[in-house]
Amino acid sequence: KKKTIMKKTTLMMLILFTMTIQGQNKLLSSIEEYYDGSTWENIQGSNYEYDSHNNLIIQTYFSWNLDWEISMKVNYTYNVNNKVTEDLYQFWNSTSNQLENFTKNSYTYTSGKPAETINQKWENNQWVNKYKYVYTYNNDNLPILSMNYAWDGLQWVNDDRETLTYNANNKVAEILSEDWVNSEWKNDYKYVYTYDVNNKISTEITYKWNGSWGEEDRTEYVFDSNGNMLSQTGYYLGNSNDKTEYIYDFSSFMSNFIHPFNDKTGFDYFIVDFPYVNKLLSTNGFIFNSLTNSFEINNKTTYNYDNAIVLSNEQFEIENKKIIAFPNPAKSYIEISGLDKSENYKIYTVSGIEVDKVTVSDNEKIDIQKLSNGFYFLKFNKGRVVKILKKQ
Repeated sequence: KKKTIMKKTTLMMLILFTMTIQGQNKLLSSIEEYYDGSTWENIQGSNYEYDSHNNLIIQTYFSWNLDWEISMKVNYTYNVNNKVTEDLYQFWNSTSNQLENFTKNSYTYTSGKPAETINQKWENNQWVNKYKYVYTYNNDNLPILSMNYAWDGLQWVNDDRETLTYNANNKVAEILSEDWVNSEWKNDYKYVYTYDVNNKISTEITYKWNGSWGEEDRTEYVFDSNGNMLSQTGYYLGNSNDKTEYIYDFSSFMSNFIHPFNDKTGFDYFIVDFPYVNKLLSTNGFIFNSLTNSFEINNKTTYNYDNAIVLSNEQFEIENKKIIAFPNPAKSYIEISGLDKSENYKIYTVSGIEVDKVTVSDNEKIDIQKLSNGFYFLKFNKGRVVKILKKQ
């Protein structure tokens, strides 16, 4: 009996040790908090799950409402080269108390390079085409053109296109975005990039075409000598708006951990190189206070390598129908889901400044291209608020 007890004790110790090692070697969750001026409050969080090849296969999103509530799940499928072939987005339906299909992207590759992306939306219990993106490369296998099409119900038609040009170091110098209007291409936006002596991105400037190019916003990046992104600062119409700072454990390297930041398509770090060389611990978000002429902390995200988010309510019940903004974070557009009818909304900065207002219907897109990088609040009827992150 003593031998049996010793064997069981040893086995339990081994299991606990193995679980601890696995937890420490994986980024399991992240939690975002908002600072109201005196205390920190949870806003949203994510859990990360991986396959045997260390690919992120599930990211589950949670919102905070006195406790964690599931809001969305993204499921990733990979090919033998560990490149994603599909990402499927599901939102929580508070009426049926289950996750339901919303949208998905399907990726195809040629010679290991992304060739085409098709976006579909779940409508009437079937997948319906929405957008298609086709990529063209030069002799150096660098993408030079993204042709973007919309589905008109019968066929793919021109929607917009992006043309890329490069500097002498084969880094993207400019992206010209054009819309298909009245059977011809019209200038829309232009993105111009500069780099430091280590070929790390230093600025991204966005220009809007209004008969001539006018600067709308810019983002400035700072990297350390190891290649870690230390900060990015956003400016809108020349004024400071927001800043994000990154905190690392410089005694550890991110390559020693299983994490959700790996390049899934070949395009994830096409302009900004992989920014987390050392172990990423947290990010701090700031907004600029024009009265004090300084940045003030506003939000933070903490990355947890030991524990996942645990729901206290296994049924994941949510009392009120939620409004979902997708994708979030977003670069150009967000799509609103969860409205029963058309509603007026307003967009506010985290400091309470109104920057836009208009009417939107369910499943309609909202253009956020003119917004500088950072967090915003969309306020709808009945006091419902959705937080979004605009980033490049």
